[in-house]
Amino acid sequence: MSTPGIRSNYARAIVKDALGPWLENLRTAQRSLRDGVTGDALADPTKLALALPATLRPEVRRFLQLLAREDDLDRLPEIIRELESLYAEGGETLTATITTAIEMTPPEREALEARLRQRFGQGLLFDYEVAPSLLGGVRVRIGDLVIDGSVAGRLEAMRERIVGA
Repeated sequence: MSTPGIRSNYARAIVKDALGPWLENLRTAQRSLRDGVTGDALADPTKLALALPATLRPEVRRFLQLLAREDDLDRLPEIIRELESLYAEGGETLTATITTAIEMTPPEREALEARLRQRFGQGLLFDYEVAPSLLGGVRVRIGDLVIDGSVAGRLEAMRERIVGA
C-alpha cells in the first residue's frame, strides 16, 4: 500500500519526465525564432514549420503552428516560463546551458546529456546555444559552474598564463 507522499513523488516524476523534452524543444524553437526567422514565416504556419529546426518533436511543431495560427507566437516566452515553473514544482531543477561553435548533432547531444545527467542528476534541463566565437569545443554553464572546453577559452587561459608569467 502506497502512502500519499510516495504517490505524489511518482506523479512529480511523471510531470518532470513529460515536461523536460517539451521545455528543451520550446527553448530551441525560441532561439530559432529570435535568431532570424522573418515575420513572413511567423505569420504562415507552413513557412514556420520549414523555418524551425528539424530536431523538434512533432507535437512541439504542431503546438508552435497552432500558436502561429492563433497569432499567439509572441506569447512563447510566457509559456516557457510557466512550464519552467511547473517543472520546478517537481523538485530542484538545474539548467545546463551548452554553447558550441557549431550545432551539435543529436547523437553528440545525447552523449553529452548522459554524461552531465550522471554527474548532476536526472532532473537536468538543457538549453543549447551556438556561438561561432568559441572557434570549437564546448562550454557548459550549470548555475555558477562553468566548464569551458572551448578553443577560445583555452586560448584565453594560455594568454593569461603567458602575460601573467
